[in-house]
Amino acid sequence: MRVAFFMSLTLLLTGCGGGPSSSGSVQPPATGPSLKLEIVASVPAASGAAPSCDDTQALGLATGASPPIAASSAGEVFVPAFCQDTQVSLVGAIRRIATDGRITTFALGNTAGAGELLNSYLDPKSLALDASGNLLVSDGDTFYGGTGDVTRVDPGRGPGVWRIDPQGNVRRLAGVVQPMQYGAGTVDGSADEVVFSYMSTMCAGSDGAAYVEGGYVRRITTDGRVSTVMNDQGKPLGALLSCGAGGLVLAQEQIQDAQGAAVNRLLDVVAGRVLWTSTDTLTSTLVVGATADFVVAFNRSAGNFKLLDIALGTEADVQVELPAGQTTVPAIQTAYMADSHHMYFVSSDLIWRATLNYGDGR
Repeated sequence: MRVAFFMSLTLLLTGCGGGPSSSGSVQPPATGPSLKLEIVASVPAASGAAPSCDDTQALGLATGASPPIAASSAGEVFVPAFCQDTQVSLVGAIRRIATDGRITTFALGNTAGAGELLNSYLDPKSLALDASGNLLVSDGDTFYGGTGDVTRVDPGRGPGVWRIDPQGNVRRLAGVVQPMQYGAGTVDGSADEVVFSYMSTMCAGSDGAAYVEGGYVRRITTDGRVSTVMNDQGKPLGALLSCGAGGLVLAQEQIQDAQGAAVNRLLDVVAGRVLWTSTDTLTSTLVVGATADFVVAFNRSAGNFKLLDIALGTEADVQVELPAGQTTVPAIQTAYMADSHHMYFVSSDLIWRATLNYGDGR
């Protein structure tokens, strides 16, 4: 079945009139989906002296532009930020923001100098929490670093994926050993053999594997073996990834139909199923959350949210409740879904928590 993707469809809500039901009782009016936004923290761009890496002095954040985030169902938020270390003047840390707002250092990035093997991540492009509470970091191409100008084309300093356990211990999962090969494609294989190119969004799948976007979608097992995900046409899956609740991994892919026309598809990567197809463009749409039944999308051009019912192929406008003092919906740059009712967004200078109501009290 082909349905429009984020088109102006009408969602018919039952019970709106409050009239009697067949049993004679009065039905309450139906309510539509809504998002309640709260500010978690400010994320000013790094300038001047960054906060100390020492937890006793970790009072603020100094991030780069549009930092990636991850969040647990308990409400802890993880975000890359710069801090001052005793041995290295500026180092990339992963900061943890507790539910009470306290900011601490969860893990430290690379402290090895230029020409030395990396001892931790260098430039986080995406974060994801797996089912065991490990934080996964996709460490991609970089054009700056805390220890001076660096390059990813040297052995032992290539792009890769790192795994940080709940205690903050950093271990390499895959990549890094082989240098980045600009324009030379990628190589699958073991943790030491694999070659990554540019890396961006990464998700922790319900099957225990990690999925990372980087030219093509790559699947990384818990022992670091990497393979390229193929679509149902037997071609490497080249798509934009979005992470949903419960290890759901979504991919927005464009293919050509039998007549040569461009068709956009939304895929469940782990299950290998097509959720729907459309001929509409996806360039202005950011999928910010999803469950097995619904997809939440933010339209960058219109500045509004939509809730899509996968089974029905319908969409509804999402009403937004802003915190006191805020008058406009933030322009979302990055997003992460912690569980089926909570998402986290990064705008230009703020981290937001969004509580989702699917409508009718769901």
